[in-house]
This record gives sequence, C-alpha cells and structure tokens, in this order.
Amino acid sequence: MSQDRFRQAEEIFYGALELSPDTRPAYVLEHTTGDQELFSEVSSLLEAYEQQEQLSSRSDSRDVSINAARTIGAYQLDGLIGKGGMGAVYLAHRSDGQYEQTVAIKLIALPMATEYFRERFRQERQILATLDHPNITRLIDGGMTQEGDPYLVMEYVDGRPLDRYCDEQRLSASERLQLFAQALNAVDYAHQHLIVHGDLKPSNILVTGAGVVKVVDFGTSRFIDEEAKTLTAAAMTPKYASPEQLRGENLTTASDVFSLGMILFELLTGGSPFATGDSFLSVFERAVNEKNPVDPADAVTDNAAAQRQASALELRQYIRGDLSSIVLKALAHDPFQRYRSVAEFTADLENHKLGRPVLARRQTFLYRAGKFARRHRTAVVVAAVVAASLLSVGTYAYREQAAALEEGRQAKVMNTFLMRLFQSINPSYGGRSDFTPRELVDRAAAQADTMLGREPAARAQFMVSLGANMVFTRGVPDAIRVYEKGSEAARQSGDFGLQAETDAFLGYLHAADNDCGAALKSIAEAEKLRLGHQNRMSREWRFYSLINEAKTAFLCGGDPQKTRRKSDEALALARQISDDSLEEGTPPPIMKAVALILSGQMHGCDGAKPYFDEVAALARDNPAMAGQEAELTFTQGLCLVTRGEFVQAVPLLRHSVDLGVQLWGEANDVTREYRAYLAYSLAEAGQSQPAVENARASVANLRCGIPFACQAALAYGMEALMTAGDDESALPIARQIAAANGRTAIVGKTGLFVALAESNDKVAAQPYRAAAQAFAPRLARGRWRTRIEKALAK
Repeated sequence: MSQDRFRQAEEIFYGALELSPDTRPAYVLEHTTGDQELFSEVSSLLEAYEQQEQLSSRSDSRDVSINAARTIGAYQLDGLIGKGGMGAVYLAHRSDGQYEQTVAIKLIALPMATEYFRERFRQERQILATLDHPNITRLIDGGMTQEGDPYLVMEYVDGRPLDRYCDEQRLSASERLQLFAQALNAVDYAHQHLIVHGDLKPSNILVTGAGVVKVVDFGTSRFIDEEAKTLTAAAMTPKYASPEQLRGENLTTASDVFSLGMILFELLTGGSPFATGDSFLSVFERAVNEKNPVDPADAVTDNAAAQRQASALELRQYIRGDLSSIVLKALAHDPFQRYRSVAEFTADLENHKLGRPVLARRQTFLYRAGKFARRHRTAVVVAAVVAASLLSVGTYAYREQAAALEEGRQAKVMNTFLMRLFQSINPSYGGRSDFTPRELVDRAAAQADTMLGREPAARAQFMVSLGANMVFTRGVPDAIRVYEKGSEAARQSGDFGLQAETDAFLGYLHAADNDCGAALKSIAEAEKLRLGHQNRMSREWRFYSLINEAKTAFLCGGDPQKTRRKSDEALALARQISDDSLEEGTPPPIMKAVALILSGQMHGCDGAKPYFDEVAALARDNPAMAGQEAELTFTQGLCLVTRGEFVQAVPLLRHSVDLGVQLWGEANDVTREYRAYLAYSLAEAGQSQPAVENARASVANLRCGIPFACQAALAYGMEALMTAGDDESALPIARQIAAANGRTAIVGKTGLFVALAESNDKVAAQPYRAAAQAFAPRLARGRWRTRIEKALAK
C-alpha cells in the first residue's frame, strides 16, 4: 500500500476509534465503500488495535509470569514495564555472566507483527543507533528473536513523564522551563542528525530522580529525505500532532516544534491551548479549520498556579509578554510561521531568560530599548563600584517590571547620576585626583539623596549597593542608616524582590551591630515578602534573602533547624546556576562559595568538610574569590580552635590574616578579628611572644565600625594576652567588654575573675565567678581553660 493510501486508511482508523466498538464496522464500511483493499487494511488495523487492548486489559502480573522466564539474546526478562504503540517494553538484566547490567528491552507486539510494523521497528533501531546524546535513551544492543521478530535493548530510564514529574515536585514555572530546555537540546540534536521524532509528548519525555531528561520512543521517527528534506509519519498522538501531520502532509522539523509548543503550553499553564478539546475529531477539525490557540496567560487557573507555587495573578504576569509570544509562535498553524528550528526555539527561550529581545515579538524600537535597559541596569551600578575600587560583599540585581519606555527612562536617570558623580571627583570639575574609596562613598551617598530623590527604584538599587560597601568604608552603623533609606525607597518602588533582599541584609547589619531585636524583626519581614512573592523574585534575590536570613538567625540564636534549612535552600539555588551564567549580577562561583561556607557552618565542624572542600576547589586559582578564601580559611581554623588543635590552626589563621590585610587593610575590624584568633592559637600553642604581638595589634585603636567583629577581636585578644601571661595588657580590655553587657561580656568577666582570684581577692572576684563557671566548659582543653579551672578551685 502506498503512503497516500496508508494515510487515508489511518484517517478512517482514527475516526473509528472515536466510536464504540460495535459501531466501528459500519463506520469503516461507509467510508470505504467500493474500495475493498482500503476496507481490509482499516479492518486489519482495528482488529490489531482491539487485540492489543484485550492484552492490555489483562493484569500485569499475568504478563510478567508469562514472560518472566524468557531469555532474549544475553538478557533475562524481569517484568513488564509498559505496552503501547508497536510493542511492549520489559525490564531485563544481562544473564550471560559477562557483567551486570539492567536494561529495557522493547519487543514488537504480537498483534502488530505485520511486515510493515516490523520494518518500522527495524527503522527505530537504525535511528537509535545514530543518536548519542545524554538526553536521549541510548541503544545498547538489538537483534532478532528466535521467532524472527526484532528487538531493541536500550538503557533503562527510571523516570517519570515530564508533566507528572513537574506536578509531583511542585516545580515553579521557571524550574519547568529548565527541564524543558533539556528536552529541546535532545530534539535539536536529533534534527541535526536528520531525524524527526514525530510523536513528542510528555510521556515520551522522562525525568529521572536526579532531574535528568531523557527523550524516549523513537518508534514513530523518520530520517529526513536528503533531497526533499521532508518525511511522512504513519503514527502519532493526535493531541500533540501538528496540523500538517494530522492532514497527512509532508512534515519538516517544524512539526516537532509544534509538539514541543503544545508541551510547553501545558507545562506553564496546566491547560490546553485549544478550547475545542483534545479528542481526535476536534483535533482534526482544528487542523483543517486553522483554529488559533488561546493566549497561555489566559489559560492559567488557581489550581494550576498553586501547583507551580504561585498565585494565578503572579503566574499570568510571569507568562504574559515574551513567554506567551514564544509559545504562540511555536504553535502557529502555518509551519512557515513557527520557529524554523528547535535551535531557534531554544535561543528565544534563552533570550527571554537573559532579558534580551525575543524573535517572537515585534522588534519595535521601544521594545528593544526596554530590553537593553533591563539587561544593563545592574551592570551600570556594578561598573561604578568597580571603578571606585570598592569592596563588594554582594551585588544586588534590580529588574523593574514596567513598560519599556519607563525602563529606558530609569536607565537614563541612573547613567546621568553616575556620570555626574564621577564628574564631581574629576579635577576639571573641582575634584581631586587622590579621592579615596571612603570619600567617593560619602559623596555618592550625599548626591543620591538629592539627585535620585524622585526615583525610588533607582535610589533603592543604588542605596543597597552603597550600603553594602559602607560596611567596610564607614562601618555598620553608617551602613544601617544608608540601608534604611534604601529599604524605604524599595517600598516606594513596589519591587518585592528588592524589598525582601534589603530587609534581609538590614537584619544582618543589625545583628552585626548587636541589636538582635531589630535584626529578627527585619528578617521576619524579609521572609514574609520572599514566601509571598517568590515567583516574582529573581533567583539571585531569593538567594541573598535566604543567606542573610540564615546568617542573622545564626548570630541571634534563631531556630537551628530552620536556619539550616534556609542555608541548604540557598545552596540548592546556587547549584542550579551554571558558572558562566550572565543572568545574575554576582558571579555564580562566588554565590556558590557564600552558600557552601554558610552551610558548612550550619552543619558544624564535623559535618563541614565536604562543603569547605568544594569552596577550596572553587577558589583555587581564582583571584576574584579571595574574600571567600579568607572566610573559608578562618572558619576552618576556628573549627580547629574549638577542638583544641591549636598548633594545626595557626597556619590557617595566619593565612586568613594575610588575606584580610590584602583585601581590607590592617585596621579593618574583620582583619583584627582574624588576628585575635591567631594570637589566641599562638598563645595556646606555647608561642607567647608572637601571641602577645598579634594580640596587641588586634586590639590597638579599634574603630569598631563592625561591632560584632570588633567585640570578637577584643575578647580573643584579651584571652590571648592572659593565656600568654600579659595580664597587664589584658585587664583593661577585660573591664571594657565586661561592662558592655554584649555577647562577649562573659569573656571579660571571666578574665576579671581569674586575675582577682589569683590575687586572692575573693570578695572582689565573687561577682564574676558565675561567668567563669559558665564559660570554662565552652573552651577546648588548653592553657586558658586550665588557668580558669585552677582559679575556680581556690
């Protein structure tokens, strides 16, 4: 039978399937009147289909028992995985003793074992043999059974259909797009090898437990003819088939594009793109009558949005615009109006992700200008910070979701502000050539208040970046004041992501300033915003909000389990980002290092090693990660101190001090904190002279711009001096921190108790005894603890 005749028979066959079994014969007879060959072919197809249905209605346990003992080639069948199309698929294992391997074996179904279907089965084997891609099921072996039927041995994919996996995991729309991108890569690879799948649907796209996509079932695929560059397909799933496929016309790779568009529509919305339904007759009707799909944003329901962890309004806003245009272009009725290739489809989704113009939208000047402004908004601020050589502790991205014209205006405002800022330090405009970073920050803060006063979005963005750098140039209290202004501007802008990140970092600053009441209030606000609007927040905003919420709770004694969950969630977000991603303002390796160090700290010294090892690998030969390397080596050294391994801690702490001096300078509070820990370790290791030298350097002329680091420097500097025997230098520090009533007051009171008890002034020592009794057990065994215990024993 010719291909044209087969397509005619297939159309009648699918029409008959819409009817009940007892009315099918009359339908076939009516549509094949006078054509006995056509009647026989359709009748044989229906008979084969009904026999297959009868087999499928039997219990799987019986099928397994029938086939469980069967050996095919070098493989023993273990059980039935599923049936459909041309064959049945079985789980099997290699049984010839050569090596162990679990596979999937596809056998042609007995009712379908006509020569035509055998040929198609052999075709599938040839197609799979030409494909070698990580997202396509791999062909391992193949051959003929003793009965003369072909079989395929394929890699076993323990996965779930794409749509079911996404729903079971409650993935967000953006996370579903990431999985869909893997499927696009696989299909594009097949097209490059002149193969069109022909039956793409969610059940033919499996996702493993590790989140790896595998495109399966190339039984309906065809090689593209070298001359005509077209192919025909004799089997399909009507719901996902392109109009030209339903009409029996020549197909191109655009037919797979249509099927992928159907899948993407469902992944994003949970609905169908066509209001007429998905039955074969309605599907065929839309193919003939050129029915247009609905806008994806209009298909969103409350239930579908909740499944994607968003409200219906938030999901519609996420889809509407570029994403809607991309899906509708893929679903165009005319194949020449669709994407010319899957590679072009993929590129448009990537353009959407990166904020670039997409081909699916009209390329007006305002549209392209708005996209340019959106992409480069953060880069403008970062460029200013880099040009001024300011130390960045975090880059804060801002993407305002407004009209393109407004975004272009905002970009112009920011550019004008930065231009005038740098003009103000230019000697030609009355500035000086020796401006310091601190002076530049001060001038920027003053000018931002006046020049950006009427631009809350731009002002908020600039203030939060400025405040982060002010920690090191002017100290935490000044940074808090700037951040509070940025927080207020963020609220005026209505940008939830910027508000959440601002509140979270403001909480961390309050914790560093020893104000845990204000700190916990700020992170509670940040958490509320993050959970309520996370689908409108970029991945980077969520990341930094989680990081700073966890850091703040850790410093202020929050719920350890909840804090650890936040740090782990932040790490999971960071791991999703490829190292060469340009979507985030902060380099992805730095984001990963920040999260890894925090997670290591949350899991304690015993559980931290794998996290710290990964940071070390990231930081190796990467000068941009010197700040993370400093924090890592300090944290590793601190772990050794808590275990009493002081000699081993010394080189790590010395390296952290050296990095601190290079990065922030000798007088910086963080550098002083590192040096105080080094001094304490040296004292415990018996190196009294360098211990005293480092301890005195750590506490001399402290600015206390970062109160938490400053207090740690005082506390450990004092302990180092007393451990090394320099009580004269230590006691003034002990009195200072004992009177402060902060977290380090217990350390100062312990020092006073030891000095007074050793001088036999029991009356004066008594008020400090309780502090010493509570503090001693926290210390690792060493000289300082021994000295405290001896004083307590008096």
